[in-house]
Amino acid sequence: MRSARAGRDPETEFRGLVGGVAGHLELGDRAAAQQALQSCQDLASEHATIYAVAVTHGIEATFALLDGRLSDARGAIDASGEHSRGRGIAAQVVGQRFLLALQDGRLDDLMPVLERTRSQYPTLSLANAVTGLAYALSSGVDPARVALAAVIEGLPALRYDWNRLPALVLAAETAFRARVPDAAAALEPELAPYVELGAVNSSASGYFGSVAQALGWLAAARGRKSEAIAFFQRALRAHEAVGGAAWCERSARAIEEVRRVASPVRLVS
Repeated sequence: MRSARAGRDPETEFRGLVGGVAGHLELGDRAAAQQALQSCQDLASEHATIYAVAVTHGIEATFALLDGRLSDARGAIDASGEHSRGRGIAAQVVGQRFLLALQDGRLDDLMPVLERTRSQYPTLSLANAVTGLAYALSSGVDPARVALAAVIEGLPALRYDWNRLPALVLAAETAFRARVPDAAAALEPELAPYVELGAVNSSASGYFGSVAQALGWLAAARGRKSEAIAFFQRALRAHEAVGGAAWCERSARAIEEVRRVASPVRLVS
């Protein structure tokens, strides 16, 4: 970034700052991530390129969603979408609308948009994972299983980029809610090495929760109740560290949900 600044290359400098936001969020350092966001805001104000403005609004939405400030999040997502038309980041806006719908309970309204995005990107694991979890939480188990199967089938080719952990984390909860323990078994070794991290999308356009939370869903999907609760408690601490009030609430609900299961759930493949 220093070289880009010295060479008067604001776009390269901006991309470096965005990577800083994403990296700090992944590590759970809220203060450092907010400092990087402030730098993004300053640079986007000084060099108001369409890309920089759209991405900065997207990052602002990420923080609003972390805090549970739904009105602010909705406004930032709308602003990002307005600037991103035809700019290659429209799919990220859809992902943020999904994260918003997780909090405001309007997943059914979003399903046509998710299906349209999935049809545009049929091999994109993140699109399949988002759609799968949305189905599992709202409309039905069978379509969730179809989308989850696409994620599992794509594991050998899944790239190690910023979209990998969000896709795997969403698929983990789907494996629990759609009652597919075989998928949970396939996902567990993919996620276990990253238990200390949070899942953050490209351009810091979405925080998808602690990987520990995903491992909790995988343990629950395979009938390991005590292990699942321990992972959720670990995720709760991670969400507290990143200042994610909305995600803290999701961790607390997950703990209570699994505790209410009197005995290991009988699952089917």
